[in-house]
Amino acid sequence: MKKKHDSAFARLNKYVGALHYDITIATILSIVSTIFDILPEILIGFAVDIIVYQKGSFLGQYLGITNILNQFMFLGVITFLIWSIEAIFEYAYALKWRHLAQKLQHQLRIDTYKHLQSVDVHFFDNAMSGNLVSILNDDINQLERFFDNGLHMVIHIIT
Repeated sequence: MKKKHDSAFARLNKYVGALHYDITIATILSIVSTIFDILPEILIGFAVDIIVYQKGSFLGQYLGITNILNQFMFLGVITFLIWSIEAIFEYAYALKWRHLAQKLQHQLRIDTYKHLQSVDVHFFDNAMSGNLVSILNDDINQLERFFDNGLHMVIHIIT
């Protein structure tokens, strides 16, 4: 009896199954980076609040910073810290996703080579090996690009 083939997603899940912890960490890094990426827009709102309400602004009322210049300097320091933290998390998620993509690509190439070694020789009589290698290489490279950039972009949009 012929074995029923799994879906492509189920087969991909088999490969990423061992990487679930790393994927979780990379996802958290992407989410935190995205949150820090949108915080400067909130700080612009605080700057407008300072211009409109001056001493009665949010920073003046709740943090006790009544001098307008000091309020703007405080916002400048906070902005610098936010951008610095965002840059650190951006570097970390890019490194983590790239590492995951390369691990996955490496494992797929090894398994593909093993599979091609076990295929009957008659299969290669009817198929052009150059086309097979080209298709496999392109598909694996696209999958690597998806894990390297695509997943972060999906997480960025959702966040």
